Amino acid sequence: MTKSTDLFRREALEYWSGQRGPAGVLRVGAPWVGWLYWVVLALLAAGLALSFLVRLDQTASGPTLVDPQHRTFVAVLPADASSAVQAGRRLRLEVDGPRGRTEIVAQALHADAAAGSDIRRAGFGSFPQPAVLVTGVLGPNVPAANAAAPTPSSARLTGRAVMLLGSRRASSVFLRGFVATPDGGSS
Repeated sequence: MTKSTDLFRREALEYWSGQRGPAGVLRVGAPWVGWLYWVVLALLAAGLALSFLVRLDQTASGPTLVDPQHRTFVAVLPADASSAVQAGRRLRLEVDGPRGRTEIVAQALHADAAAGSDIRRAGFGSFPQPAVLVTGVLGPNVPAANAAAPTPSSARLTGRAVMLLGSRRASSVFLRGFVATPDGGSS
């Protein structure tokens, strides 16, 4: 047995030294790969541009009870919306009536922070989070017939109150998920 002082075999060194030229680089020969690269790049640029142009509505919603005879409503909204609920603020009520779902424009008159007992007294079940009890009137441009008259068995109609809190650019909503607050959570 002959002992060599070289660490690697001569054939191995020749093989690896020959791979260092341009022939050793991985090449993708299909023409569609180049087109795919540019298509993906264009879609990414278009998505980024749209995120600065498109605006997303921020809403708060909760259950509502509508009394069409007195043209009033009471709704429960999450407490996060309490700063936006002011007298005269418009809401959209989606009411389930005898003729299906009807959308009614309404106006908030009063809003108060509500405990669980206040919510139950207003006619709702329990609400799983801190809430605001909002009372108001149906909009003046909604005729009484459009408010879906109640059936004799129920004086109030049930539905959902939706309040527009604001509008933000899609990019700010997306980036907000990446920005950390001092307490370590997301803002």
